[in-house]
Amino acid sequence: MKFLVLLATSFLSIYAFSQNVGIGTTNPGERLDVNGNINLTGTIKTNGVDGSTGQVLMKNSSGNLVWGDMSEFRNLSTFTAQGSGTWTVPAGITRVWVEVWAAGGGGNQYGGGGGGGYISAVFTVAPGTTVSYTVGGGGAGGTTSSTAGGNSVASYVPQALTLTAFGGAVASLSSSFVLYSTGGSFSVSGAGFTAFRGMNGQPGRILQPTSYQYNATTFIESCFAGEGGNGGNTSDTGGKGAVFIHNTSTNTLIRSGFGTGGIVPGGGGGSGYAAIIPGASLGFAAGPGGAGGMVIIHY
Repeated sequence: MKFLVLLATSFLSIYAFSQNVGIGTTNPGERLDVNGNINLTGTIKTNGVDGSTGQVLMKNSSGNLVWGDMSEFRNLSTFTAQGSGTWTVPAGITRVWVEVWAAGGGGNQYGGGGGGGYISAVFTVAPGTTVSYTVGGGGAGGTTSSTAGGNSVASYVPQALTLTAFGGAVASLSSSFVLYSTGGSFSVSGAGFTAFRGMNGQPGRILQPTSYQYNATTFIESCFAGEGGNGGNTSDTGGKGAVFIHNTSTNTLIRSGFGTGGIVPGGGGGSGYAAIIPGASLGFAAGPGGAGGMVIIHY
């Protein structure tokens, strides 16, 4: 009998030393010290607490092992419809990450509209309170005129915090000089609040015609109209500009193509064109509209 006990003990390699238990080691340095693999068919609890789906074991600020989320903001609510509304903080949520894009300006015959501004911020909230938001509408396109994009706003009253993204502007003509449209900017109001990041929208490009002589009697004018600016913190949201090829000798339009509108969030509309020779108007293409803004609340 004594021989069997000694054999079983040797086979399992389990040793007790100064209240430490070792498996596969004769000198355990912890309460349980395992030298080898562990096969677990149940679950693991830390301080009596089991983890939820998607959570991992990690150390907290006190150095204790706890179940937690690798990503703090696993859910999101997206708002793209023009207008205002409120979002209620769900139970158990104490921090949110809010992104705000303004709308893009509309394109016209002078150039593309500017992209809407962007601002992002992380702040603490209380369950049951609300975050108010406004989504700006895209600027209208036009021929000699167009309209700027609308501003987008997110605010949290308990902290007197307001995030504003400003809409993209439009190209204009001043003293016979075409002025580029400017991209929208951003601002934050809240005493001492610094946990934000902003980015201006890109400016729209202006219409740029090119003239050249095709032969002794034929003169050609071609134009690749300006693109709309991208919304802040986006890529490829600005609309494409219109194009045309114009025979100025015969005042005929050889080929043309219309521009495209901006893409959500905040892309400026591409520009149109005006193919004109002195004393006669030939062809017009109005610039398309800018894209609307967007608000995303991550929680």
